[in-house]
Amino acid sequence: PFFKPMRLDRSAPLTIGLGPESWVLHPRDDRGRSRLEQRRGGEVVHGYTVTPGARRGEEFSAVVADSYRADASFLNCLRLVRHRPQRSVSLRDREARITVDGVQEVVELPDRAALHTFVAAEFGMAAAPLDEALTWLAERGGR
Repeated sequence: PFFKPMRLDRSAPLTIGLGPESWVLHPRDDRGRSRLEQRRGGEVVHGYTVTPGARRGEEFSAVVADSYRADASFLNCLRLVRHRPQRSVSLRDREARITVDGVQEVVELPDRAALHTFVAAEFGMAAAPLDEALTWLAERGGR
């Protein structure tokens, strides 16, 4: 939910919150790296380290390969996220988290029809790409 640029040369952490979820950008370390953490209920659930300097594409080969592992976070589940001021929607498989004005509701979508209806309404996505993703996940043994 980053609606404006954030300075990396800060002296204190910057926290952006949406209900029980927050993102914390930490000041640069002694090597010039910044750390961004996503937290849910105060616990870190994901994060990135921003390293200064240009990188070559092949430096990311191992990370990309790891994203295809059976236990990887991303390419083994349906994941859609949309942040807008005062409203955030996050979908992971059939669990939707809808945050409005800081209050979060968790909704389980019971079947494919409910998933289609929700994705069309919240993300404006047609059925075809959703079905393609679900088929791909099923073939891989994803969730």
